[in-house]
Amino acid sequence: MKGFRVLLSFMVMVIISALLLTPVLADEKNIVNQKETIIPKNEKVENVIVLGDNATINGEVRVAVVVINGNLQINKTANIKGPVLVIGGQINQEIGAKVTEPIISLNLNDQTKNSFILGGLLFLASWITRLALSILLVLITVIAGIATKHKFNSLPEGLTMKPGRMIITGFISSLALFAISVLLTILIIGIPIVIIILIGVIISLIAGLIFLSGQLGSQLKLFEGKPKWLVLLAGSSFIVAAINFPLFGGIILLIISWFSLGLTVSWLYYKFTTKRKKS
Repeated sequence: MKGFRVLLSFMVMVIISALLLTPVLADEKNIVNQKETIIPKNEKVENVIVLGDNATINGEVRVAVVVINGNLQINKTANIKGPVLVIGGQINQEIGAKVTEPIISLNLNDQTKNSFILGGLLFLASWITRLALSILLVLITVIAGIATKHKFNSLPEGLTMKPGRMIITGFISSLALFAISVLLTILIIGIPIVIIILIGVIISLIAGLIFLSGQLGSQLKLFEGKPKWLVLLAGSSFIVAAINFPLFGGIILLIISWFSLGLTVSWLYYKFTTKRKKS
């Protein structure tokens, strides 16, 4: 919590500094300059913000010191009771100077700038990739639902809907398929079978998404009487949004995968037993 307050204080101070248009803004408690600033000994101020020049602290600062594109000199008579942030400069602290909160120095050299740029690009790329995959998953669900003439929107007659049982069935089936895939991978000749199993799992996931999207979309009063593709679009959008939810999204996707696989296995078993009874 203390670290959060310090970070929040820094962010607020930097934002205020960036928005300042006047070269000098000073009163008895706050000093904000765009020129070299010296706080004399025995002087007490609340904040010191210096942009584009150096600062020297000899007195007492109660809240924070922020220096951007300049150096900070903290002499032995200084008493800084808040955080210290220096961006694009150096900090020199004499022995005996009192600073009770963290001191952060960020020197924006070429290596640091490149790291920031690379980190930003990686974050942007991951965000765009996740967005593209989310849109693709929604489109696949809707298109597959339309292509199958909405046959997966509801359960076949005679097949009961028990979500807990479906999830357990899917979990056990996934373990079995994983074990079989590992054994087949050892044999080169078994790799095509592993690929077929993987394709089957993906198809079962899409079928499960169609079913869940149809069920969820039909529960929304806003989409009552609307075309089935629109109901699928609404339901799949909600599901994909839940999958992208931080921390819990992966768990939700795993449960949906187990449910979908369990639904597929139950449907295949139902078809097999029904056909066997008829024969």
